[in-house]
This record gives sequence, C-alpha cells and structure tokens, in this order.
Amino acid sequence: MDKISTNIKNKDFTFNTKNYNILIIEDSKSINKILNVTFSKLGYNCYSAYTLEDGKSIINDIKIDYIMLDVNLPDGSGYELIKSLSNSHEKIFVLTNETDKQFKEVAYQKGIIDFIEKDKAFFNKISQIPNSIEQLEKNITKTILVIDDSFVVREQISDTFTNRNYNVKAVSGTKQALDYMDDNKVDLILLDVELENENGIDFLLKQKINIIDKLRIPVLIVSGFVDSNITREALKAGAKDVIKKPYVIEEIVSKVDMWIDYKRKDDEIKETEQLLQEYKNTVDRSAIVSKTNPKGQITYINQKFCDISGYTKDELIGRSHNIVRHPDMEKEAFENLWYTIQVLKKPWFGKVKNKKKDGTAYWVDTVINPILDDKNRIIEYIAIRTDITDMVNPRKTLLDKISHSKAPFLMIAKIADWDVLKEFYGEKVIEDIEEKFGNCIMNFLPDNCIFEKVYKLDNGEFAFFKDFEKYDDKLAPKIEERLKEFQSNIKKDIIDFGIGKFNINVIVSFGLEKDDLFESVELGLQKAIADKKSILFANGISKRAKTKAKNNLKTINMIKTAVETNNIISYFQPIIDNKTQEVTKYESLVRLVNEDGSIISPYFFIDMSKKCAYYSQITNIVIDNTFNALRYTDKQISLNLSALDIENVEIRNKLINLISIPENYGRLMFELLEDEVIHDFRQIKDFIDFAKVVGGVTIAIDDFGAGYSNFERILDFKPDILKIDGSLIKNIATDKFSLDVVETIIAFAKKQNIKITAEFVECKEIFDILQKLEIDFSQGYYFGKPQKKMER
Repeated sequence: MDKISTNIKNKDFTFNTKNYNILIIEDSKSINKILNVTFSKLGYNCYSAYTLEDGKSIINDIKIDYIMLDVNLPDGSGYELIKSLSNSHEKIFVLTNETDKQFKEVAYQKGIIDFIEKDKAFFNKISQIPNSIEQLEKNITKTILVIDDSFVVREQISDTFTNRNYNVKAVSGTKQALDYMDDNKVDLILLDVELENENGIDFLLKQKINIIDKLRIPVLIVSGFVDSNITREALKAGAKDVIKKPYVIEEIVSKVDMWIDYKRKDDEIKETEQLLQEYKNTVDRSAIVSKTNPKGQITYINQKFCDISGYTKDELIGRSHNIVRHPDMEKEAFENLWYTIQVLKKPWFGKVKNKKKDGTAYWVDTVINPILDDKNRIIEYIAIRTDITDMVNPRKTLLDKISHSKAPFLMIAKIADWDVLKEFYGEKVIEDIEEKFGNCIMNFLPDNCIFEKVYKLDNGEFAFFKDFEKYDDKLAPKIEERLKEFQSNIKKDIIDFGIGKFNINVIVSFGLEKDDLFESVELGLQKAIADKKSILFANGISKRAKTKAKNNLKTINMIKTAVETNNIISYFQPIIDNKTQEVTKYESLVRLVNEDGSIISPYFFIDMSKKCAYYSQITNIVIDNTFNALRYTDKQISLNLSALDIENVEIRNKLINLISIPENYGRLMFELLEDEVIHDFRQIKDFIDFAKVVGGVTIAIDDFGAGYSNFERILDFKPDILKIDGSLIKNIATDKFSLDVVETIIAFAKKQNIKITAEFVECKEIFDILQKLEIDFSQGYYFGKPQKKMER
C-alpha cells in the first residue's frame, strides 16, 4: 500500500522564530545558559531543565517543538525520553560525549534529528543548530518521492523523513510514481534499483528527459549491491548519487538534505531567470534598449530602437552610437557621459537629442549603466531610453521659431484654477480635460486669428506663435482685443469632455519682442495668476526680472561682505517717558556698513538675508551688540525678535543664557515683530514666559495696529507694552481715522494694564496730542535719531 505523510505543503510558508518553543535539558548550567541565550537572542521561546524529571514536567505543561537533550543526566538516561517521545511531534537534538555509531543508528530510528558531540567544536556546532531548525521547518514545503517495492523500506524512509518535516510520497512501482509527478511537484526521488518488475536505473534512463532535464529533480539511487558499473550507469542516467543498502540513516539523511537544498537553490535560480526574462520583456516592450561592449560597439538593440531611429538591426550591430548622434549635442555632454560610466563606473542620467536615419531629430530620456564583473571590470554597457520628443519639442520648437523670426508673437493660455481642478478631479480626469481641450482650443480663436498650430506645454498651458515680419505701435492693442474675444468664446461655451460638461476659463499672457520672448510670456502668466488678472501684456518682464535678480545678487554680496568683515552694527534710539521727558530705554536697531562706508537701513537688506541664510548670523551679531551695550548705559535696552529668531533653537538658548546672568536681570525688553508667520505658537509663548521668569524681561508687541497684530495675540503673549505702529502716529494730527484707532488701542491697553509706546514721533504737534491721550512713552526723531552711542 502506498504511503504519504500527513505534513501539509504550504508554498507561502513563512518562518518565524517566535512561533517555536525550545526545551533545553542539560545538567551543565553553563552549557544550558549558553544554549538558552543563543536561542533567545534569535527570538525562540526557551525553557531550561537540569534533570530528566524537570524536562518531562515542562513537556507535559507546554507544547515543545524542539528539545536539546543531554543523554547523561543526574536522574537517568536521556534515551528513556527519546523512546517515550518516538511517536510524538517533538524534534530532538542529542547533546552527548558518546561516539557509539550503533547507539546513533538506533537513536536516529527513534526520530533523533542530529547528534551534537561535546568536543572542541561543540560551541561552533551549537551556532549551527538554529539554521538546522529553520531548514527543518522549511522542509514542510518539500516533497520526497520514494520508489521502492519493499513495504518495510518505504515505511522506514517515510518515518525518517516525515520526522524531518518533509512531505513523503512512497510508492511501490514506477507507474504510480509517474502518475504522482503528473499532478504534484517533487523535490527529490529516492529510487530503488531492484524493483519488482523493472530496473530502477533503466526507468530513470527512459525518463531522463522528463525527470532530469525538464523537471530538474535530483535522483538518489538506492541499491543492495553497489559497484563501479552500477555507479557509472546511475550517473549516466542522471542520478546525483548512489546509496548502498542497508543504508546508514545519518548518511541518507545528510545526502537527502544536501540535494533538497540543491534543488531549492536550483529552483530559486530558475525562478530568478524567469523573472529576469519577464523584466527584460517588459523593458523591451516599453523602452528603447541597447547594449554595447566596453569599446562602445553596439551588441544588442531591441525593436523599439529600430522603430525610432529608422535603422535596421543589421545597420546598427557592431557600430557605435555615433550613428544616431545629433550635431546639436555638445561634445562636453558626451565627455561627461563617458567619464561617468567608464572612469567613475556609475550610471549616467540625461536627456539626449538623437538623429534618425532620415535626418530628423528625436529626444530620449536616457540612463546608461555599466555592468561590472566581480573584479569591478566593465563587461558591457546597457542603455535604457524613453522617447520624450513630444515633451521636449514644444518648448524647443518655439524657441527655435522665435530665434529665426523677424517680429515674433507668442501667447500662452492656461486653464484657470488649474491646480484647484487637478486636486478636485484627480490626475486622470484632469489629463483627459487637458487633452480634449487642447484638441478643440483652436476653435475658440476669432476668425481673423490664424495660427499654424497649438503647442501643448502641459500643466494646462497651450501656446500659439506667429511671425508678423514687423511690429507697429497699434499691434499690441489689436491683439489684446482679439485675445479677449478668444477668452470670451471659451467662457461662453460649455465643453463636453465625455466625463461631464465643464465651463472653462483661460488666463492669457502674450508678448511681442525678439529678446527673451518665451521667458517674458511665461513670467507674465505667473504674474497674471498672482495678480488675479485674466490677460497680461508681458513685454519686458524677463528683462526686469533679470535686473531684479542682478540687484538681489548685489544685495546678497553686500550682506555676505558685511557679515564676514564685522560690518553688521547696532544703532540705538532713545525711548522717552512722556511725563518726565527723560530717556528710560533704548531700542537696538541693526545697520549695515557698506564697503563705501555708507550706513544701510535694514529695509534694504533684512528680507533678502532671510532668503540667503545670513539672517541668523545677523541676529546673533545684533544680540552680541545689544548685550555688550548694556555695559555702557544704566537704561533698559529693547531687542527686536521675530518668530524666525525664537523658533531657532540656538538663538533661544543663547538668549536664555545671556538674560540669566544676574547683572542682566531686568535690563532687556524683547520687542516681538509682527511681520512674521508663526509656525509654532506654543514654543514662542513658552519662551516668553520663561524669559520673564529667569531674566525679568519686559515684553513689547511691535507695530501694533498693523501687520498680523490682533487683540487675541495680546491676550496670548501677555505683553507689558504695546508699540503703536508708526503709520498711525505720524498721521494722528491730520487723520481722524488714525486718531480713532489710537484712542481705541489706548482704551484697551489701560483696561489690561498695558503700557503704550508711540513710534514715529517727529514733531511737537504730535507729541502734544500723545500727552493729551496719556500715552506712556514716545520714540522718534523729535527726541533723537538712532545713534551709535547712548547716554548713560
């Protein structure tokens, strides 16, 4: 009767050490501990016993998967446990000083997995046990087919390998074996030579194409008689090895494990090869591929390369890629390419303009990868390209047309609220809208507006070009009227995109100039969107942008030079007590000393410093200047701080350290600037509260009544002083609205017990009004300009 083991085959098996319980029965505490630590570190659940009875007790209470068993225990022989567990699920590794082969053979028959001898290599052997356990658990996915006409042999082999978690199918004849292989995957065959009606080697020779070549199953021949002739014939038939009966269990187990592992690796290689072939097929279907030898000669090209270039394979193989090189591509680009892949041996990425066989151009987005051997030598190069002609050409074509025209006109129309539409409808819908609108946009042009074609620029943008041959003064107004009509035609129409009907509006930017036309119209479109205009004449915008960029660069260089040469300084402006008209404090104000010695106000450089990473350096310098100035006056000094300053952890820590110095206690006022967007309000509030406690710092809200300031912010920051914005104070004598706002702020501040400072006090008339309003402090040119020195 045929026999099949009850192990369940599971191709999706995942090995996880946390799922297994290991019992260590070893009376040596040191060895027991070493084993426990070894397995525990790998995630196994470990239990220790030092006697046979303790081990039995744990087995009765807990489901144990693997046992590390010392056969010589204080209260008995481990062999007793081996016998009692011979028909159970537990797998046993024997730890022993014995080398008795007969004992090992008997023990193997009782289901022992392995013997670990306590010799010099003992600890090295221990480290291999986890690998053995993992392999044993993975055996559940492997099937052994046993072909032997002896019922006893089939039973013995089935028991041996079922104990090792293999799925075992045992049959008595070759017909049953072939039937089983038709429907099941087999990983190894144990084939007896002396079958009842057939010679096993003859059977293997007949089935060699199927079993060995096609299914690639390792076959081990088992024979009661082995000589050189049988071995030679078995190997010729495709067998991997010959095992003599009666076999030693340790030998057959070792060889089966070895060839099962070989089959596993062979299957993995085959699967990898199949996967790589699928990858290659996928790439060949979607990309333009070529390979070259180290000399740059083409050794392989796919059909897409032939399709786009116009050359046949025969015309390309053996040639260099110079055959498709376009003269517009600069020599330096290819020098960089070869340096990257040949010298650095790294992939090169870039866009390349190539030339077809008929002379026309095409663009490809390219990656070229050097393939290296194990000694880091280049074997070949593989290049994968994507055709991007449709993406690259519109802009390139327009630039080319502009450069070769006499009086170029360019208009770019963009679907209004493009980003909002994209977010609302999603990528796929918006792509359909863009595609279909691009196909019908020419229909909305007025009858007397004739353009050759529409250029699709992506992101909902469409361009139109025309060469007027010459310009005249009336051309721009006429064009603007036509373009407004074009916009109106689109707005009045309801366009059916198949997925729904939409009202589309477009924003238009246009230009009539030879130089920088494309850049001006693009910038004009951005400006129209920012300024919420539907149409914008963009002449000169690019030139103005370049001028602005040039001035910004000058400002950056000025800041850089000033920082590096210690020419960021502080001026100090007095703040007056309105009752006594005495100086009570000074405000520290940053200035920049230019190379020509002129003093530059922060208005001209502070915003730019935030964009070029010099802002924090300037803040640090001003902090140093301010705290140094405390030594030269007994008055309080006010220091301006932005949200950007306080959110900088280094600046926060520096300020806390400085105000914590005893002699600085109560000497500082922090003016919180209201021109910043606060990212972390809690962080700023915590800093203010801490500064008040440790440094006796006074808190002022600067420019109150303008910017982002509001009454809610006051309640949050709990300031000591409000500094009313100068735009209100300087007009207070002539503008009733300014006076009303100031009076409102004063009334609120008095109820909250907050002091008031008025800025921009420039004359006696303003000061007299402030006194009548009972404002506490004044600051402005009427009392003193910002100066380097302060009164003591």
